[in-house]
Amino acid sequence: MAKVMGGDETEMIMQKLSSRKLWAAIVAVAVAAVVIIFGESIPAEVLDLMKNALGVVSAYIFGESGVDIARLICNKNSSGTENK
Repeated sequence: MAKVMGGDETEMIMQKLSSRKLWAAIVAVAVAAVVIIFGESIPAEVLDLMKNALGVVSAYIFGESGVDIARLICNKNSSGTENK
């Protein structure tokens, strides 16, 4: 019998699906697949733009990940000082 997800699990999945980093990664994978499959039939200028877009998306994902890590560290440090 299928397991029914609880409220916390559904909330976590919805939070993940609303992540801009996730959707940016999905779009990047789709663009990369198009480049791999149709690369020879795509004009060179468009191919260069698609490759540059992949670089920008990668930089965005890494930058936002850095912000998330800094936020976690900041929250951990501020919660540790409240308990003292």
